[in-house]
Amino acid sequence: MKEFAIRYKWVIIIGLILVVLFPIALNYILLIPINAPVLGESNGWLAFWGCYSGAIISSAIAFMILFIQRKDNHQENSNNRQFELNIITYQQQCQWLNAFRNASIANINAYKADYLKEIIDLIRSKDLGKIQQKIKEVFENLTKTDTEVAIVMPPRRLQNNNLISYNNKRIEIYDIYSAIVYDLQVIAIYYCLDVSKKDFDKNPSVASTASINLKNILAGLKPEDKLDYNQVFAIANQLISSVPTLFHNYREAAVNCIGEEQIRIEKELSHNI
Repeated sequence: MKEFAIRYKWVIIIGLILVVLFPIALNYILLIPINAPVLGESNGWLAFWGCYSGAIISSAIAFMILFIQRKDNHQENSNNRQFELNIITYQQQCQWLNAFRNASIANINAYKADYLKEIIDLIRSKDLGKIQQKIKEVFENLTKTDTEVAIVMPPRRLQNNNLISYNNKRIEIYDIYSAIVYDLQVIAIYYCLDVSKKDFDKNPSVASTASINLKNILAGLKPEDKLDYNQVFAIANQLISSVPTLFHNYREAAVNCIGEEQIRIEKELSHNI
């Protein structure tokens, strides 16, 4: 009621003025002498003008109420539509966040050090076929889960610093972890083929895939040296020593990113409702 009075205060003021002034004006009009013949007495004309003006005022009030109700209903319908759109947007955002959370969890689990330890254990057998198969499985799982994260993070979503930071961390960790797997493949080939450092360096298709870190480690070997399993085990464990830290950092980045996105979605809903 207070809001109505504030919104239509001038209409109310004009209406009250008319209600007060109309009887006074009518009284003076009836007292004005008229030379033309007039049918009826003053009381009859007073009753007529009372009914006539009452009908006009009643119609005006009814029209004003209808106009106000239609305007209020239109505004209410508009607000309801906007509210429904905001709820739909919120639900879509929640569905995206849930998909992002699930994809991130699967991707994080693909970076476990246990997968690399299984490769190291297979190197002992010198079965290059099984080693290559295991490396293929690791890469397939890594690529699959990384692609799933990329799918739920299209360019249109990479518009805030939170997601940009997470995406950069994801790409960085993927490159580092992939390089470690490639390095394990390199030393597996080196060990399983039982070749010297000199012969190994002559195979650029294999040696070129080694990271700078592995090349620095192998640089300490003499040209005629071959790798025994103890050396392979020591080099491999040195290569994967950073994986637990990578895993922890990536998991922390994902948790922070998801938490920030949840807060952002809730704030947007609160602002729009």
